[in-house]
Amino acid sequence: MADKNISVVVPFRNAERHLDRCAVGLLTQSYPESSYEIIMVDNNSTDRSVEVVQSHPEIRLLREPKQGAYAARNHGVAAAQGQIIAFTDADCVVAPDWLEKMSEAMSDSGLELAQGGRIFAHDGLALSLLAAYEAQRAAYIFSARSVGLRSGYTNNMAVRRSAFDRCGPFDEVGRGADTLFVLRVIDEYASTDVVRYVGDAKIRHLEVDSVARWLHKRFIYGQSFERHYPVRKRTHRNLTPDERADILRRTIDTNGYSRVEVLCLVALLALGRYAFIAGRRSVRWHLGSRVK
Repeated sequence: MADKNISVVVPFRNAERHLDRCAVGLLTQSYPESSYEIIMVDNNSTDRSVEVVQSHPEIRLLREPKQGAYAARNHGVAAAQGQIIAFTDADCVVAPDWLEKMSEAMSDSGLELAQGGRIFAHDGLALSLLAAYEAQRAAYIFSARSVGLRSGYTNNMAVRRSAFDRCGPFDEVGRGADTLFVLRVIDEYASTDVVRYVGDAKIRHLEVDSVARWLHKRFIYGQSFERHYPVRKRTHRNLTPDERADILRRTIDTNGYSRVEVLCLVALLALGRYAFIAGRRSVRWHLGSRVK
């Protein structure tokens, strides 16, 4: 098999519900078919997920017996041939020009890792408001003015193979290894400029199909943040209240929201903040109860 420019790695476990849409999106890219490969890694599925992948013979199917999405991603990367490794998840559908946009961004030799834009399962009012805010937030935290602010997400990431070999593999933990990997890249290259937000390289996250699901994800992110806080706090910080207000203003101004839409967004963000804090506190409570 000839070497590819990009290898797309997708871990999956019991993802039958969304996996075919994920596969079709990856197979119908505007990027030249001969220039990329798709590697999907089964992580002990018990549903029809493997059969779904096998129905697309263009996709390389691997199996990783060690439970965990990061172990599956590491397995996929080890088998990948691309100079660039792109990641998405089985519950995501990439935009038709996703790889094209990622390739354009990575043509900058000073860029080692790109994080793309994310929207949710549908474009209803509440989820559209939240997606717009999160896009502004990502653009801010990956900008030069946000010293000490960085995070990561493997449902829309591209990284040079050389950078992955230098800074990887992913820590094989339950959650948060994507953020830890981004922080390692920045530390290893001693520059925040090697990581960039590429908002027009979009994926649609099918799992987040309601505000309740978004709030649940915020709770989980809070748990992950708290577990990795001792590592993060040495060199990285949180958004300040003024920065949060600035991101909110930018979201409102960019989208020209009405007063009702503004009030709705503010209420949603307040609920999200509460869910995130509740997630952090649940970890503290759990650790405290174990000490006792």
